[in-house]
Amino acid sequence: MSMIQTNDFDHVNLIEKVIENNYMTYFNYDEFTNKLEFENSISSANWNIIQNNLLINITDSENIENIIDKLIDHLIKLHDEFGYGFAGVKQIIEQNIQYINQPLLNNILDWLIKNQISSKYIFFHGFLYFNGII
Repeated sequence: MSMIQTNDFDHVNLIEKVIENNYMTYFNYDEFTNKLEFENSISSANWNIIQNNLLINITDSENIENIIDKLIDHLIKLHDEFGYGFAGVKQIIEQNIQYINQPLLNNILDWLIKNQISSKYIFFHGFLYFNGII
């Protein structure tokens, strides 16, 4: 097995490439913490994209299908309207799900497994499983 050698500035080149090629369509420097600068450019930073306005209201008294539809609609909106990539969407959906109590979450997962009749439910179950959310 061979080791791939990288130079210390590869991360700087990657960040510059992401910005230059518009791979990241939006960011606000005020949202970055622990910024490290190199030659007057930010070379590394932590970015917390979760904001309270990205949480949806889910109540325990709601119909399970209703909750799932809300989460799916939110996922699509985050991706299509707000331009979040898969990592951002995953993080936001995880945060929304963490506020659901465990018995209700178990019922949601059971419902998804039993109702693989619609492409949106198949997709959402796969999304949760693939991203390690369930």
